[in-house]
Amino acid sequence: MNPSGRRRKITPSEWWVRRIETLRGQSQEASQLFQKTKEAYSCKSWAILKLAILAYYADIYTAIIKAHFDKAYYIDLFAGPGLDRISDLNNLIVFGSPLITDRVPRKKFDELILFEKKEKYAEALRHLLPNAKVRKEDVNGPEFKAMTKARLEAGSVHFLAFVDPEGLEIEWETLQHLFNLTGDLIINYQSTGVSRSALKENKTSAEIETLQRFFGTDEWKACENEDALFELYLEKIREHREVTIPIKVKSPYRFYYYMIVAVRKTSGSQRWVSAIEETKEKIEAIKPEDLENIIRRLSGGQEKLAVGT
Repeated sequence: MNPSGRRRKITPSEWWVRRIETLRGQSQEASQLFQKTKEAYSCKSWAILKLAILAYYADIYTAIIKAHFDKAYYIDLFAGPGLDRISDLNNLIVFGSPLITDRVPRKKFDELILFEKKEKYAEALRHLLPNAKVRKEDVNGPEFKAMTKARLEAGSVHFLAFVDPEGLEIEWETLQHLFNLTGDLIINYQSTGVSRSALKENKTSAEIETLQRFFGTDEWKACENEDALFELYLEKIREHREVTIPIKVKSPYRFYYYMIVAVRKTSGSQRWVSAIEETKEKIEAIKPEDLENIIRRLSGGQEKLAVGT
């Protein structure tokens, strides 16, 4: 608090330090949990940004939604093993999306529903989060739709879905199913990877079918560049969610992706929309080298981990 009695506005660097400390957990809990499972999803340092978006939003989401609905569920469509390993930062271990949504919100989700196709990752999730519902199945299959429809239409229920595929694994029909239910979605759109596939010449019939399922339309064939492909995807989402905010996440290597936050517009306070806009500002303003400097400062005391399977 400054002498005037007003709360001091934190700097962008301080905001990021808090976000990254949250992802490590109290007393570096993430590293301690890794010693139990020896499973972590390997990624690069810019993955921290999408995890920060989820952590920041999940806390605000539960505080608001639980005041209006009897139950709030978290659904992770590509859950992984629960922990992430930042390979270019001395193998720093941080919470993955399932542990973020279990540990971070001050008002807890009533249930975590975690989908993961890889058996060893599903087993790690069961070990780390014994109270979560872990499902080893394809989210594009009929079992996913039947199970989520039954859970999410039962009474006063709202959900937050985190859709974080590596590429084109999520089909539009699956997103359409979730849009027809009452909830918010955070969707990772891999712009570079999508455009590389869609703009490639001499595509195979299998590649064309994958793109068709991803976009849910053949309109992608008329798109001439990366921006047009993204706008097509974004407009399709906006048909279902009035508030759709894309956050551009940049890597140091000209690679980037978008985290798309899609929520329903409601009457009354829109505090969560303001939170999304604040997160967008912080994410898009930071330079990749600045973020790496912050993370390196926080991870400098960690020994390099011997990572095994």
